[in-house]
Amino acid sequence: MRRGGVQPRVWLMPVFIGLASAVGLVTALLDNGVGEVFSWIALGLPVVLSFWYLAGLNIACVPGRSGQPKSQTHKATG
Repeated sequence: MRRGGVQPRVWLMPVFIGLASAVGLVTALLDNGVGEVFSWIALGLPVVLSFWYLAGLNIACVPGRSGQPKSQTHKATG
């Protein structure tokens, strides 16, 4: 049976992205050479993941966004 709390795996990816961003910022400030490459990758990770998530959304399935007026997508009752 499930407990009433939030499952830890829900927070796994946001914590990973936050830690990668923090490490990328510190690395960008303190290291040159290979550290700069790592910092670019770590700081670009949230941007890449955001675009990847948005590209996977199917906006055409949202009511009223399929090119049809809202009056045609919902039937009026009465």
